[in-house]
Amino acid sequence: MPHDSNCPFCKIASRERGDFTYVQDSDIIFEALHFTAFLGLSRYPNNPCKILLIPNEHFTTFKDMPLEFSYEYNKAVQKLSAAIELATQSTGTFIWFQNGLAIQDIPHFHTHILPRFPNDNFLQGIQHPQKIGLHERAVWVDKIKLCISR
Repeated sequence: MPHDSNCPFCKIASRERGDFTYVQDSDIIFEALHFTAFLGLSRYPNNPCKILLIPNEHFTTFKDMPLEFSYEYNKAVQKLSAAIELATQSTGTFIWFQNGLAIQDIPHFHTHILPRFPNDNFLQGIQHPQKIGLHERAVWVDKIKLCISR
């Protein structure tokens, strides 16, 4: 499995979690052979949480991911989207592929899945991310996990 030892997402996927990644085991929503989903460490003013889905292998862009992974990846996006919508009682989701060095903070392909609400002013709020504390993250992880299993 290709791995970049300097990539925080590769460290998360390989379970090398700790202070250098800020993601804790309790933030993990699910782990599969090829993908890991975890709760984002920040939220936007009118959006209570977000999920990040990463391939466990290091792919900088979506086109770098083998086609056979794409189907399973998109199934995971669909499942997580439904779960966060149910957990937050939102009316939809925003699915954001981070694809390409021009827009990625971390050069590892990943997807943000956020709940959306009517009049949530998301585009204004995205300029003002807020950290989510460990306890609040654990509450959202538990809610989302319950919704995945439904």
